[in-house]
Amino acid sequence: MEEIGGRWQDLTREQQIYLAQTMGGQRQVNQLMALFDNWTTYSELLNTSLESEGTLAEKNARYMESLGAKMEQLGAAGERVKASLVTADMINPVLTSLTGATNLLGLFIESIGGGTSALLGLASGMMAAFGPAISREINNVLTNIQNTRDNLVKMNEDVSRTQEMTQLSNDLRNNEGLKTNGQVN
Repeated sequence: MEEIGGRWQDLTREQQIYLAQTMGGQRQVNQLMALFDNWTTYSELLNTSLESEGTLAEKNARYMESLGAKMEQLGAAGERVKASLVTADMINPVLTSLTGATNLLGLFIESIGGGTSALLGLASGMMAAFGPAISREINNVLTNIQNTRDNLVKMNEDVSRTQEMTQLSNDLRNNEGLKTNGQVN
């Protein structure tokens, strides 16, 4: 093809049509004629493409060593771990149970007048009536409720941080790493 492309302009129109039909058949004659008519442009673009291949490989190698690429690789590894350890079928019932327990705890606290102060008042009244043993157990219950509340707050913070990190990982993946003026750092 290169030999014909180089001599295309020297051929008569009849010779060009004959060669195009012979090479490409009736269905491809127009495409081959267009290619050979624009052979100089094709050759220039092909050379540019071949020369840029080395530059592209070099830029890709630099990118693969960049922070963006490393973050993307870390995100992909994390996704693989998550996919192999946690499935929706496994975690959804746990989340549903935690949501139900949290709602139940909230209803209980609201039903006794809300918060720790109502429970402390109840505990001091029970202490006077039933003695130190019951008071100790009530204080343990109050401590456990407070710890549960604190743990739920921490769990919500952890979930928020996990969502933020997932979003950051997705953003980095979607932005193809860190770029400055169109060049990969």
